[in-house]
Amino acid sequence: MICGMIVHFWAGLWYDERAFRVCLWHQATQCRGRRLSRSEELVMNDEQLASGSAEEKLLALIANREACDAEALAVLFEQLEPADEAFMLGQWHGGRFDGGAEPNPIRWYGKRFNSRTEVDPMLCLNDKDEVYVWDTWGPAQMREVAYGGKVQACLIYDQHPMMDYFRKISDDVVMGLGDIKGRPLDFFFWLERDKP
Repeated sequence: MICGMIVHFWAGLWYDERAFRVCLWHQATQCRGRRLSRSEELVMNDEQLASGSAEEKLLALIANREACDAEALAVLFEQLEPADEAFMLGQWHGGRFDGGAEPNPIRWYGKRFNSRTEVDPMLCLNDKDEVYVWDTWGPAQMREVAYGGKVQACLIYDQHPMMDYFRKISDDVVMGLGDIKGRPLDFFFWLERDKP
């Protein structure tokens, strides 16, 4: 028991000292008015991902457009609070946690939740960067569905065996999990609320 207490004590000291060094380093570079280099940003991103809440980790991944594997994303998703139907109303733009590695031939933009029964699940951009409804996959509806021990807003496609579960990252950002029949639960994406 004493051995375990000593290990816990030293681990706590190491973590506090590490966080303190990063905080000092970050403040020093910002105070000099110098923009962080890409390698410094990656160091900071690693530090943010090593500690902090699931929400902080996800916001850092989105801001840096970093790739993250599905196993790590699944752990973060489970820690988030569910989004309800009223929260999801409106138009959202988004992306994937792939670091931009996957092609985007349809120029996917996001989703629009008009009401509980009318959802445009696939918004895309045309050649003039205008948002339009890509109707190849058809419309969808929204219901509150239980998954992972929590009840959250869920987008249900009318013409395909697919559902998207949504959990809150912040007041204007959510994480989605695509549940496609016959495939593993490993398709994660994010949406940010469009401002008028």
